[in-house]
Amino acid sequence: MLVAGALAAGCDETRPETRSGQSDDRRSSPAERTTPPTASPDPLAVARRDLAAAQEGYYQAYIGAVASPGDRGRIRRLLSVYTTESPARVVMAARIKGLADRRLAGRAGPDGYYVVERVDVTSLPPRGEATTTVCTYDDGVLYDAARKGPDGQEIVVNDEIESARTRFLWVQQKGAWKLRGGDVVKTWEGGNRCPAKASG
Repeated sequence: MLVAGALAAGCDETRPETRSGQSDDRRSSPAERTTPPTASPDPLAVARRDLAAAQEGYYQAYIGAVASPGDRGRIRRLLSVYTTESPARVVMAARIKGLADRRLAGRAGPDGYYVVERVDVTSLPPRGEATTTVCTYDDGVLYDAARKGPDGQEIVVNDEIESARTRFLWVQQKGAWKLRGGDVVKTWEGGNRCPAKASG
């Protein structure tokens, strides 16, 4: 167990006319004549896209920090995902420090993944608030990073397989989505209970 228990117009092609009714090609460059106007992006779609990127950033930062809990750069990267005042940030910092103190590290499993099942945007940027519901299949391994077993093999501390559904709380801070906290809604031990990951 590594991740799951830790806490996603139409365009008007008419051209301007002169007083004689003829098109005046001299008033615009060829690029201007052939490029249709661009529709403004949907703010909700942009927020959802950015939240998916923020969720991926959190996942990768967490995997990186657990893999090397003594690496200050990786720890800073993980903690930067959170709002500065988030209690969850303090809990995560203590969790990573605990791994380092015990000289443990984690490795993601070969089949683990997460799926953003739902994105609820309560308010749009610049004062954005949102919730993502994420299901994570975790087949990672927690191991002793300092010692080997008598046979020279890795000492596995925890290799339980688990799935979990977590609700993440996001807010906008300094123009970026930041993690305020989250709650584990449900866990399943021993197998994958998450939806299939979308291909591509």
